[in-house]
Amino acid sequence: MGLTRFGEYSSPLGPVFVAATERGICRVSIGLKRDFFIENLKGMYGLPVDDAPGFLRPVFRLFDKYFSGKEVTFDLPLDLRGTDFARAVWGVLRKIPFGEVRSYAWVAERAGRTHGARAAGGACGKNPVPIIVPCHRVILSSGDIGGYSCGPRIKRALLALEGCPQTASGRFVIGE
Repeated sequence: MGLTRFGEYSSPLGPVFVAATERGICRVSIGLKRDFFIENLKGMYGLPVDDAPGFLRPVFRLFDKYFSGKEVTFDLPLDLRGTDFARAVWGVLRKIPFGEVRSYAWVAERAGRTHGARAAGGACGKNPVPIIVPCHRVILSSGDIGGYSCGPRIKRALLALEGCPQTASGRFVIGE
């Protein structure tokens, strides 16, 4: 029988909960209450849940670097469950460079769905491992931030941490 291990990382943005199955990191949540996170894990994976922060130490070391403003490649085994399109979107997101943003339309096109910006936004919203799969780097074509599963305050903070360029009006500059 499998097991879902989790741990809590103390970030400048508040607690970050990370969970992993035997296959890899399966969930990252920012700003949730511990009990709510645990109950969600039980419901999603139907596996026993174990508080095992030591198991997640490699992830937490990468978070230490990331939250100090350094570029990090989260080259970790992942257990991502979603539709083929969602998984294609998540693959595209992992290629967006640190400190840069792209539009939902750009992501959709590279994931194989021209005119699928809204669908790409939906896939970003279902990303189970934010930060590791950097959906916060995807914004509206206008340069406004758009939505984010962890809330707009967290998205803005992550983009600021990465030094993403902005115009004088506060809109972000889309790369490539």
